Amino acid sequence: MSLKILSMCAAALASIAISASAAELIIAQNGKCDYQVVIPDKAADEIADKWLIASARLMQAAFDKNGFKVEVVKESAKAADKPGIYLGATEFAKKNGIKTEQLEDWTYYQKVAGKNLIIAGNDKKDPFKTVRGATNTPLALLGTVKGACDFLRERAGVRFLFVNMDQSHYNTRGDGLSTYNPDGTLNVDTRSIAFMPVQKIAVPDSLD
Repeated sequence: MSLKILSMCAAALASIAISASAAELIIAQNGKCDYQVVIPDKAADEIADKWLIASARLMQAAFDKNGFKVEVVKESAKAADKPGIYLGATEFAKKNGIKTEQLEDWTYYQKVAGKNLIIAGNDKKDPFKTVRGATNTPLALLGTVKGACDFLRERAGVRFLFVNMDQSHYNTRGDGLSTYNPDGTLNVDTRSIAFMPVQKIAVPDSLD
């Protein structure tokens, strides 16, 4: 085989490799998005539940900033004919081998399953006690929230979140639920999301 033919074969193989590595799961593009943001019917505890709702709403607001409309739904109410971005320990995540209970910090999974994207960590109230040991703090370990924020930063052009959050809602006692609105969303002005507009939101289709 001549050197020229070998060179052509090598170039063809390189082209195939580049194309394979560049394969994407397109979630939103050119003003169109067929996805829904799916959260568990019930999280491990109330604080985690509220934060998952808040994360989903922030994702919804960030998509909206780029001209993409998505719905936030509980897993039992998801549309069967639409793919989803699954946040937290959903049944779908468990069926796809995600074991969030094995994580003990803010680590999270991001995994593509078919046309769906899973973002999940171990979301739970932090068992850390106050100095006197009398009450729990309003803190939580929120791997899914970290994963969702990283996704928005890396894939959706978001640069800042929570710019206008009223920090007075946080305190060292109680359950911290005053941070939320009656509908479960975070008490934050989503107009303060700073972002760089994108025409496409996508992830590698081999993401795991």
